Amino acid sequence: ERMLAISAGLLVGGTVLIGVVPAVASTPQVTKVKADKSCIEHTYIEKLGTYYPGVTTANEIGTYGTYHDPILDSSGTTQLGTGVGTLDVLYKRPSDGHIIEYTTEQYQFADGTVVVSDYFDRTNLLAFKWVSESAKGTSGAYLGMSGKVTSRVISFTAPGYPALDKFILCK
Repeated sequence: ERMLAISAGLLVGGTVLIGVVPAVASTPQVTKVKADKSCIEHTYIEKLGTYYPGVTTANEIGTYGTYHDPILDSSGTTQLGTGVGTLDVLYKRPSDGHIIEYTTEQYQFADGTVVVSDYFDRTNLLAFKWVSESAKGTSGAYLGMSGKVTSRVISFTAPGYPALDKFILCK
């Protein structure tokens, strides 16, 4: 399973908003700490926030932008943090024509920060498939932890084009 990482940078138009839209993903568990406490797993909803400088599509190679997204609990009603990052649509992979993007995002929560930075297949993200990126805890409860964040678009018709983000970080 994988969610977008990001999250991150779902944009209106172009490749970003293509596909049949499922109504809603199953309700995720908000927080789970493994018994040995060496790993932390969080599941959130990330919604499209504000993009600068007014990016409207991420389907064209060379598109670059910065964004500021609210991070919500699994019900999508309570804000738990903020995602701030950049996106860079780099190229179409010759083998299958999929769009490859690089994102760097800092997730800021009350108990610490997590930085996500990696390449991912934007075409898969737009097809409601899970995508994965590397993550590293940089402060608070997450300091010294590393792992993955996986993302999947939940809907292209719901306000904010929500994505389901799953973090698994371990010491």
